Amino acid sequence: MKSQRWIAWVVLGAWLVWMHALQAWCGRGGALWIPDLALVLLFSVVARIEPKDAPGVVLVALFARAALAVEPGAALAAGLLGLVLLELLARNLFELTQPAWRALFAGVMVLAFDAWLAALHALSGGAGPGSFVRVLAALVPAAFTSAIVSLLLGPALAHLPGLAPLRSRRW
Repeated sequence: MKSQRWIAWVVLGAWLVWMHALQAWCGRGGALWIPDLALVLLFSVVARIEPKDAPGVVLVALFARAALAVEPGAALAAGLLGLVLLELLARNLFELTQPAWRALFAGVMVLAFDAWLAALHALSGGAGPGSFVRVLAALVPAAFTSAIVSLLLGPALAHLPGLAPLRSRRW
C-alpha cells in the first residue's frame, strides 16, 4: 500500500507536467483563452485528499510547475501553498464537489494565482499600477476558461489513472 502511494505521487507529478506542457502548447500563439489545466487538476485532487497530504501536493505541484516555468521558485511555492490552504479551508465551508461551486472556486483561484505572479513580476520590474491593471484584465479569460474546464472536466481529472491512492474524499 505504501509503494502505491509513492507511485501515485510520481504519477500526479507526471500528470501536472503534462498539463503544463499541453497548456504551453495550446498557448504558443499568444492566445488568452487558455485554461490553467494544471491548477484545475490540482484543485480536483485537493478536493479529495486528506489534509495531511497537502504539503506533498504542494511540493509535487511546485516541482512540476517549476520544471517548465520562468517564475522564481519561492513565488511559485508561496502561491501554490496559499491555493492549497485556501481550498482546504473552502472545502469545509462550501461543497466544492458541486459543479457550480467547483467552477466558481477554480476561476477565482486561477485569477488569484495569476494575479499573484503578475504582481510579483510588476514589482520586480518596476512597473506602475496601470500596467498591473492591464495585465490583470488580460488574466480574466484564462480564469474564465479554467472555470469552464473545471465545470466540465473536474471529476474526470480527479480520476485520472494512477491517482486513486491519493483520493480519500468523494465528489
